[in-house]
Amino acid sequence: MNLPIIRCCTGPSDGVFNHHACQNHQLVMDSIPADAHTREVFYVGGEYVDDGTGNETVYGQVYVEHLVPVRKPLQKYPIIFIPGSSRTGIDFLTTPANNDNNTNSPTQQSWSSHFLSLSHELYLIDPPFRGRSPWHPPTHLSSSSSSSPYLTFGAAPLQKAWATPPSSTQWPDSPPAGKGSPAFDHVMRSTHPQLANLAEEQSVAQKSLAALLDKIGKPAILLAHSMGCKIAWLLADARPGLVKAIVAVEPAGPAF
Repeated sequence: MNLPIIRCCTGPSDGVFNHHACQNHQLVMDSIPADAHTREVFYVGGEYVDDGTGNETVYGQVYVEHLVPVRKPLQKYPIIFIPGSSRTGIDFLTTPANNDNNTNSPTQQSWSSHFLSLSHELYLIDPPFRGRSPWHPPTHLSSSSSSSPYLTFGAAPLQKAWATPPSSTQWPDSPPAGKGSPAFDHVMRSTHPQLANLAEEQSVAQKSLAALLDKIGKPAILLAHSMGCKIAWLLADARPGLVKAIVAVEPAGPAF
């Protein structure tokens, strides 16, 4: 994103920003999009292991995107997004954050845009062995069936599990559809293989994300979806002093 250059004056000797000397400062700031941010990427966690051929490789590292709002001051607690089964951090860059089912709505926001506009510092992760977090043979992966997203999050299963109206659904299609509908196909195209041994995946994620909390160095809010909630609870066990709260969206559980 190309942001406007802000040229403002400082005091005569101390170099402190002088608001009175820059009358256009607020006008310029108001022209910056509410979710404007800087971005960095890095990896955390992982350990060296023998790859079976006598060579060493890193196993269990986690890919992290760090988004920092341009607008200040920042909220006190950063948010770590933890995606669900077979999903990656990209979900939080594209998932609608409001209740408008019109996918063409100009007001529709992603989860990340919503919280950036509220001045939250964000960390989006790909769990171990998934997406941009590398996996290495002989790790065994499994893939998601085309029936899984619809059966899990479609209207009919929700009616059985929760006291929801018959028309309730999380799919923007009306009536909700499966293969061939734009929303469903989008979900399946963005599905990733994941470690078949969920206990191992969660254990490795606990260690690697504990390293992320250590790197952040202050309490954070964990916002997790579905199977990602298991990782959030394990992470709170590992670093109770660095987890301010857990927001569990459609949680699965308990952990392994």
